[in-house]
Amino acid sequence: MVRLEENELRTAAHQSSKGNQLKWESDGIWYKADYTGYEGLAEYMVSGLLKHSNMNEEEYILYQTEEIGYKKALYRGCRSGNFLPEGWQLITLERLFQNLHGQSLYMSIFRIQGTKERARFLTEQVEQMTGLENFGVYLSRLLTIDALFLNEDRHMHNIAVLRDGTGGYHYCPVFDNGCALLADTQMDYPMGEQSV
Repeated sequence: MVRLEENELRTAAHQSSKGNQLKWESDGIWYKADYTGYEGLAEYMVSGLLKHSNMNEEEYILYQTEEIGYKKALYRGCRSGNFLPEGWQLITLERLFQNLHGQSLYMSIFRIQGTKERARFLTEQVEQMTGLENFGVYLSRLLTIDALFLNEDRHMHNIAVLRDGTGGYHYCPVFDNGCALLADTQMDYPMGEQSV
């Protein structure tokens, strides 16, 4: 168990449709509290199963389960190491597009008809903004992982790239699989209810 303090709390500017999960950073370790079910266990399971895939360990974030003491509450959740080298930044695709074009990437994609056309637009935009090659391969891998593990929460705020200290861009390890494996037992998959 770890006890975390107020000054270690990290709030996100973007809130998902299900609310905002408590997150902290302390001594190079990130912690996330379960919010709607067993997200920490889902993160742990997905990353553990990815260890047995053909992916290299630097291509995804490895999570461990954790009990988190914060104020007077005890939370279940998970932890992971900070994977950013000194001076690097994680930049979501939504923020990157907003900064360069002054509009929402999500809304720009939403206006396009057809899945294939949306994927092409996203791939072309990311490659133009970052200079990265083969973003379509990266996106296909990410969405395959989501489909395999039933991750229903992939959006433009949790697909990201890394920017180094010189302004160069790199692929980001796969992260944020907490909504996989039917982990939302509060809203989407309540425990004890029978399906019809």
